[in-house]
Amino acid sequence: MADAQGQFKIESVSSNLLFTVVVGARGFEPTTLAKVDPTEAPLVVRLKQRDLNRLPAKRTVFGRLLDSRQQPVAGAQISISGFTSGRGTTWGRMPEGTDAVAVSDAAGEFEIYVAKDCDAVELSIDAPGVARTKLRGAALGGGRRDFVLSAGAVLVGHVVRDGKPVKGINVGVAGVDRGAGTFTGDFVVGTDADGLFVFPNLPADRDYQFYGVLDSLRGIGALPARVVRVGRDGSRTDLGVIALTPGWRVAGEVRAASAKTLPAGSRLILFRDGAWDFSIIDLPADGRFDLPNVPGEVVSLSVGMAGYGVAMAPPKLGRLASDRTGLVFLMEPGK
Repeated sequence: MADAQGQFKIESVSSNLLFTVVVGARGFEPTTLAKVDPTEAPLVVRLKQRDLNRLPAKRTVFGRLLDSRQQPVAGAQISISGFTSGRGTTWGRMPEGTDAVAVSDAAGEFEIYVAKDCDAVELSIDAPGVARTKLRGAALGGGRRDFVLSAGAVLVGHVVRDGKPVKGINVGVAGVDRGAGTFTGDFVVGTDADGLFVFPNLPADRDYQFYGVLDSLRGIGALPARVVRVGRDGSRTDLGVIALTPGWRVAGEVRAASAKTLPAGSRLILFRDGAWDFSIIDLPADGRFDLPNVPGEVVSLSVGMAGYGVAMAPPKLGRLASDRTGLVFLMEPGK
């Protein structure tokens, strides 16, 4: 959220990635900035004022967000994740010109425009103090409608290493059901001085993959992904004490055909099958990599190298149950 002067800060983002930044405020047209480099100068965003009375009613959802106590939910981010025509619902990329985001005001009110004739839309809503929500069947046009958001469920636990609390690492959860109409994304929180983590407002009554975030655990240990169940709205689930494991070592090298060193910007990416998590490693000129504390779960590797494709890759890692060393990727130009 921006402050009264319009200043904002998005912290803890990767310095080796480019980002898409979406800026919105009620009464203004939302703006999307592509390929934003977090290492460059601060962004300056100028929003264009919008006359809300001139929005085409038949293509606009007029709404008000309330919590379970019937209090307005301010500062919520609302986006359109699908639209319904007849009996069919389409998810994914929205028609060009559709509002990328809307933001609710102090009264919980918002408007969001879709650049397509349809019967209804699916709204994705994210706001502090309530559960992230997907609302299906939001009708366009007509009067302003109330949408009530639940508080969700709480998930807590303590992370330890050798019996001592682990401070300042990140843990995440992501729904096991990742269907387009049900998946609400991933959630990440940090541990405090006592190793305690709290997910305060998870969408309730579902299974999640719970895991330690790789980049926060380098050199510390591993926290493999596992499925946990979160109860109904208002419930609290305690995972108890969770001990880090040593994990496994994954090591090898990436070679570029007809070159002694790798091109600048070459990267190795470690993917996890269940967790909503990955790690990007900048490769040195000699292409050698040595990854400690890789969790004992299904993982895979890929290489990103501008102008090159994979000519030879090592066997798939699959579910790690031991160290995997001596892995070799051979990259060829133009593949």
